[in-house]
Amino acid sequence: MTTRTARVGIGEPIPWFSAMEVGYDKNVAIDELAGRPLVLFLFRSLRDPTVSAALAAVEALGVYDDGRALCLAIGPEVSGVALEPSRSAGRLRLRDKGDVAGLFGLAEAGPVVLVLNPMLQIVDIAPVEDPGVLAARVESCVRHWLDEAEAPGSAPLLIVPNVFDRAFCKTLIALYQAAGGREVGAIESAGETIQRFDLEWRMRLDHYIKDEAMIAQCREQISRRLLPMIYRAFQFRTTRIERYLIGRYSSETGGYFRPHRDNTAPVVAHRRFAASIILNEDFDGGALTFPEFGRRAYRAKAGDALVFSCALLHEVTPITRGERYAFITFFYDEASQRLREDFTRSLAAASRS
Repeated sequence: MTTRTARVGIGEPIPWFSAMEVGYDKNVAIDELAGRPLVLFLFRSLRDPTVSAALAAVEALGVYDDGRALCLAIGPEVSGVALEPSRSAGRLRLRDKGDVAGLFGLAEAGPVVLVLNPMLQIVDIAPVEDPGVLAARVESCVRHWLDEAEAPGSAPLLIVPNVFDRAFCKTLIALYQAAGGREVGAIESAGETIQRFDLEWRMRLDHYIKDEAMIAQCREQISRRLLPMIYRAFQFRTTRIERYLIGRYSSETGGYFRPHRDNTAPVVAHRRFAASIILNEDFDGGALTFPEFGRRAYRAKAGDALVFSCALLHEVTPITRGERYAFITFFYDEASQRLREDFTRSLAAASRS
């Protein structure tokens, strides 16, 4: 983490950070909590009765109870009075080793409360003084943004119809059904890429297309029909396609993909745009949403592509009927390929040391 000299201000997006949850062996990434109002209570010590009373008053607000808003208390593990683990929904207590306050330019400041909108912009900065006054101010601000968050909104999403022919969509579904799918996933741990099968995070079975003729058909239709539209909309010239994968979400398991971003880990930092080409329509649920940009649910017809920046927080809502098949891939360019190669080399070097 990098310490900044200037304090954060109203309207600024916050720097992203992660911190360990007090009492639990769990790392919490702030960017994955976007899509709802957040209250950050930053402090260095709870020894002052006013600070501890203010924290209690802010955490006691009922606006967090349904999880549509979150309160994060962020302070040192040893802070005069120990910060105990939170036992209430909608409230997290995170251990700050001194890095978080520095990110906000608040390393030398007293306790402060930041209220963030669903896009992680700062909408209020409140000093920690009278607990009752502070709690009322925070509640008013959070309720305003709860109303704003319910608006439909519009995400920076490109929908391109007829990228895959409908007959080809059926061919890909038949390919999946013949080969079957499996749970796949990769994360980084201690500098190495390992497999992770986290059913709390994602419930989807995937099949990687290996047949070269089928890959060629996918690549041709994408290159001729989709990539020119991506360049027109985003001024991004794709030179590489990461993978050729068919994913299946099933109502039998309530298939879903929790809110996430596609390029935050070093192993996937090269990704620039994600594409999901829908292969069928006979299902309920399974909408694509972008929590930072409102509650609108995006759906598409068979053969249509949904394209968006890999930096956007997005979710696939649970399937309630039928099965949702999609061709899922990522686009990048030569500069991103060099980034990918650099990471591969660093991973190899770390494994040899």
